[in-house]
Order: sequence, then structure tokens, then C-alpha cells
Amino acid sequence: MPLLRRRRNGGSPICFLSLVLDNLEQVLWAKLYFLGYSGIFKSSISILESSFFIWSLWLARNEKVFNQKVLSTDELFNLICIRLHWWLKAKFPQAVCNSIDVGTNLHNISIPRKMKAVKKHIIWTPPPLGAWKINVDGSAIGKRGPTGIGGVVENHKGQILLLFSKHIGIQDSNFAELLAVVEALSIIVSPNIDHIPEIIVESDSLIVTS
Repeated sequence: MPLLRRRRNGGSPICFLSLVLDNLEQVLWAKLYFLGYSGIFKSSISILESSFFIWSLWLARNEKVFNQKVLSTDELFNLICIRLHWWLKAKFPQAVCNSIDVGTNLHNISIPRKMKAVKKHIIWTPPPLGAWKINVDGSAIGKRGPTGIGGVVENHKGQILLLFSKHIGIQDSNFAELLAVVEALSIIVSPNIDHIPEIIVESDSLIVTS
């Protein structure tokens, strides 16, 4: 006799499980349901495990109701382990685990934590005595789009000798960085500057500085 009928409860026209005899799916579902209220699911791995249990139970229920396919206990357990194992490998490629660990030793699987990005604090340093330092930058909106360049020239005391910025049309960022250096050098070698000291160029583009 169906479970709910034995308890003198009427069948539900929505839930097909009310017409199903006691089986593994119902037992596991009830276990997970009550564990959720007992405070046992405190770790993320426990929540993840329970989610895959519930998902697999739902798929097994659909197979039984719509396709008349009944999974054995071993088949259902193996499917849960395989699904959880492949999800862990896709989400955490560095995690060392296999489907056996997932089924027997899940809580001891080491999942690497996401490393926080370390912000580098870059401090401008002046050039040697008597030298000038050119700091340039070029930026484009998109891989190729409206582009602008700019730069500043300073001496060993950190004094600004000249500044420039301009729009150069539609280019990419690499070309903009290179053109910024060319623009700065062309200004320095102009007739208005009598003596050209040692020049140091700084740019955040490895393509330009290498």
C-alpha cells in the first residue's frame, strides 16, 4: 500500500511521490529534509553534497514517473558521486579527488580557496642626477577605437619640465603607447631645447619598453 495511504492521507494530484511505495528516494529525501533543520549543514561542502543529492533524487523521480525507469540504490549513489566529482573538477581544477573520494571521504577533499589579488603599490622614482625621465601612456576605447596619448617629462628633482596630451584618431592601445614615446622624444629634440641630457622612458606597455 502506498506510504501516504497507510498513514490515512489522501493522494496529491500534483506530487506523484504520494503514490509511490517507500523506497530509497523517499528515505534519502526525508533524511536530507530533517538534517537541514538540525544545524548539521554548517560547511559549504555539506550544502553542496546535499544539493547534488536533491538534484539527483529529482532526476530519478522524473525517470520513474515519465519513463518508467527505476534506478537501483547503487546506480543512484554512483550517479550522485560522478556528478559531484565532475562538478568539483570543473569548478576547482586544482582539487585532488576522484569519484571514490566523493562517495566515501568527501569532507576530507581539499578545495583551494580563491586567492585575493595583491595590489602592487608602484612608486615613481626620479632619474639619476642630470637625467630626464619620460612617463607616457596611451589608451584606446576598445581593441581599436578613439585613442589618446599623453606624457610628462621630469628631472632628477621631480620637477615637471613639460606635459603633453592629444587625440590621435582611431588606433589601438599598443600603437598609442609607441606614439606617445615618439611624441615625447620629438618635443625634447625640438630647437627650443638647447641641451638634451640622458633620457629614461617609462611605459606600462611591455611591447614598447622591451
